Amino acid sequence: MNKTLRNLALVALATAPFAANAELVGEGTAANPYLIGSAADLCEAYQYTKSLETVYFVQTADIDMAGVKEYIPVVGYDAATYDRPLNYDGRNHVIKNFAPETDVWASGSMYNYGQSIFGVFSGELKNLGIVDMNISAAGGRCGAIGGYLGQSSAGVETTVVSNVYVTGKVKGGSANYSGGLFGTTGTAVELNNCFVNVEMEGLDGGLNGALAGRLNNPATLNNCYVAGTVSGNANLVCAANKVNSTFNGFVVFNTGSDETGLASADGVTMANTAATSQAGLDLVRSWAAYSATEDIDAYPALMYALSGEGTEANPYIIDSPEALCNAYRFVDGVNGGTFYFVQTADIDMEGFDDYHALAGYDGAYNAIINYDGQNHVIKNFVPMEYSGATVAETNYYYCTSIFGVPSGVIKNLGVVDAYVSATQGAGVLGAYAGHGSGSSLTVENVYVTGEVYGEGGYTGGLFGTTGNLLIIKDSFFNGSVNGSSAYLAGFVGRLRNEMEVYTSYVAGSIESGFAIADTDKAPVLYVEDFVSFVEGAELCSEGVDLDGGSSYDLVDGNEAALIEVVQDWAAFSSTEMINGYPALDAFNNGTSGIFNEAVEEVEANGPAVYYNLQGVQVANPENGVYIVRRGNKVSKELVR
Repeated sequence: MNKTLRNLALVALATAPFAANAELVGEGTAANPYLIGSAADLCEAYQYTKSLETVYFVQTADIDMAGVKEYIPVVGYDAATYDRPLNYDGRNHVIKNFAPETDVWASGSMYNYGQSIFGVFSGELKNLGIVDMNISAAGGRCGAIGGYLGQSSAGVETTVVSNVYVTGKVKGGSANYSGGLFGTTGTAVELNNCFVNVEMEGLDGGLNGALAGRLNNPATLNNCYVAGTVSGNANLVCAANKVNSTFNGFVVFNTGSDETGLASADGVTMANTAATSQAGLDLVRSWAAYSATEDIDAYPALMYALSGEGTEANPYIIDSPEALCNAYRFVDGVNGGTFYFVQTADIDMEGFDDYHALAGYDGAYNAIINYDGQNHVIKNFVPMEYSGATVAETNYYYCTSIFGVPSGVIKNLGVVDAYVSATQGAGVLGAYAGHGSGSSLTVENVYVTGEVYGEGGYTGGLFGTTGNLLIIKDSFFNGSVNGSSAYLAGFVGRLRNEMEVYTSYVAGSIESGFAIADTDKAPVLYVEDFVSFVEGAELCSEGVDLDGGSSYDLVDGNEAALIEVVQDWAAFSSTEMINGYPALDAFNNGTSGIFNEAVEEVEANGPAVYYNLQGVQVANPENGVYIVRRGNKVSKELVR
């Protein structure tokens, strides 16, 4: 989809009407969850929960609830809705200014638990911030998440809450249970990497605590803390605790009471005095999920949490600059393993110059990654130059590349308008290629445009150097490679190991004049269908052992003919161009909008072409909302 057409699609998304009641996008399944991107979506979500069937939601943007006074919780406003399990992934977004004014405790009111986001939550909640809330329970149950956390009638044995935090004010009622995070438990619960920083006020007669009103069932808390203040009839953690809870890292910072309310405080660190607070802060910052430097209201912030598990079946999701910048935290370069990533949206890195390469820095050679860009692009990748600092000072060695030291597979990715400058290991995709646990690296259906400048070390359009077998297939680099490096070339600055290249090309300006690789070694290079559009460039430097089956073309006044050669390769478009040279055909599916700037003149009433809301073309659309292109017209339609 070209740039103008993509803009039309965005307009269609913003203006085209949904069906009645503003239907949520998605199907509520794990594969196609309902999307929550606005206050209106959140207010409608309660209509989509189901008895004894887990419904999946994903939050796609920060949501401001300011001005929303009448609110029905997502799950449950009375006992009839206790049986509705949920899976809600906030994707590191926040819900802010939640302050409903519904008279939830009026006689006969249907909005029981309305002073909470979810009402009654059973299932799994993760990666969500609830910020600057202001709730008041009057005479009933309340908490940021829900009045109840877990209900046996939902069929969920243990409700799990991970990477969730809450800030704001809570006024507990004179009856029942109120807490900063939730009111009370109905089943076993597990809290992982959660914190609450609230002003908690409790009225006489109620059970009120900064974390919860009551822990009525087995609770396991892993690396969590509470902060803020409590006043009136409120305890530091909870007001009632019938069973012992298990604490694997729990710190109490908040003040205003002498009571935690816990049946047993084994494993709890009290850090709510001037003499103990620093030790508590140091402890929290030592936990892996928390930032060592960033705070929220003077207390440690949670670090970015990727969605997914990093497995082939459930890969980590890369859908934003923040996700890409934090992905390295989920790659164990020391102990190794294979880590799977899927990019689900185009990512614009403009302004995100403080970057850490996904596959680590010097020494992180044991990880193997599988990164599937799904034909999306990373734009404006311009990482900060660290040439002024030593490796020991920064730990950012190789981080002026997207992947750093990758081994495994990088596929279906476009990198557009990148600028990389480094003192060693300069390359847009990586400094080292194929250097993990003796593993090779395969790059397939990938393209890069931009500029690479190397000041010393090894400099290539894609990689600085290699550490093992590198395979490049159906890919191209189109840009400039220059600098003062001793080794400099279009694909790889210094080739030290075997390399295979299939149906790929290089275009632009290469200062050294080597299209594929420079080297001081004698590696084997196998080439099958390669074109260099760089005037006067040679394939590679002397010393490379060109396999006898190699086939390639170097431009020499025959550029038009060579363009046709590339256009005939199966992976390349026969019509679309990027910067004057053939584009990869897979990217002409509405995902990137990187092709020709002008809209071709097409019939206004052409055949319908359907795209899902992630921009991927769908051959046989089933029930759901789609972007539909008919000629040069774009609309959003509900297919039933």
